[in-house]
Amino acid sequence: MSGRRHDWRFPLRHLVLVSLGASAMVPRNAQAATGAPATPRSPVLTASTPAVMFAPTPALSRLPQAPSGPAPAPAAPAPNAAPGPTEAHAATPGPATAPVAAPPPGANPTPLSTNRPPPPGDAATALDRARAAYEYGDIDEMVESARQISDGRLHPTPVQRASALRLLGIGLFLTGRPEGAETAFFELLRLRPESRLDPQTTRPDAVAFFEQVRVRYAEPIRDAARASNRKTFLWNFFPPAGQFQNGHRGRGFTIAGVGLVSLATAVTTFSLLNSWEGPHQTFPGHEHQAPSLIVLNWSSLAVLGATLIYGVIDGIAHYPDRPDDGPNTNSARLMITPGGLSMVF
Repeated sequence: MSGRRHDWRFPLRHLVLVSLGASAMVPRNAQAATGAPATPRSPVLTASTPAVMFAPTPALSRLPQAPSGPAPAPAAPAPNAAPGPTEAHAATPGPATAPVAAPPPGANPTPLSTNRPPPPGDAATALDRARAAYEYGDIDEMVESARQISDGRLHPTPVQRASALRLLGIGLFLTGRPEGAETAFFELLRLRPESRLDPQTTRPDAVAFFEQVRVRYAEPIRDAARASNRKTFLWNFFPPAGQFQNGHRGRGFTIAGVGLVSLATAVTTFSLLNSWEGPHQTFPGHEHQAPSLIVLNWSSLAVLGATLIYGVIDGIAHYPDRPDDGPNTNSARLMITPGGLSMVF
């Protein structure tokens, strides 16, 4: 060979390809011996590699060539070497969490707290809850509360059951259950044939549906009303017997009290005037008291007559009503109003 120096030069892109091929030709047994994880291997240069990759280029003259032998195995880490930032971060434990103790076998799990009120203990509470739910638009709650009364679970009175059936029928109709609403309305009409739905507080379609149930079951409703009506119309002419027959006990006691007081006053004043009366309808010795007693006597008779007339009219007007035995219903009570002391019944 001559002493002439040959300058073999490679393009930069060819050098990169040669370096990748050399690093990919590491024997697999060397990796297995060192325990290093296997890395993806780049394509190996073979005899079919284009020769243009090795064409001499005057641009690069003194670049180091890739070693042709096997790559050295990576050095094992020192036993007491401090971990790097990445390793230290990976080895740092997270916040410790306290272990959750499992419930003992056979123990009942603690129920989750809810905002639902406790179930009503009586029919009056359930009925108030159903009415409040209807006013606030909670139809499901209204149906649930009214059903407890209509089913008899809370031992309601006939009046309370009739009110619950009305609310139950309305709620079932509004929630798309017409069959259940029809049953509730039919039971209501059997119990209270004179019942009506207030069109001012009830949707028109619900009122129309209620009237359709009345027409569809007119005959059974009439038979039930006739069988359950044990009244006698004649008692309406003897107040307060008509009021007690209709179930208006407070009104009956009021009529009876006013009638007895006026009757007693009329009898007492008449007796005194009769004992004081002298010849020619004079009252010797009682000239000043007699005129007042005469006025009181006629006034008491007028009050007695007005009370009897009112009792007869009231008894006939409420004759179709069913007896009302609900607690504190239609009972007379005193109230203090801006106009003074008044009686409500």
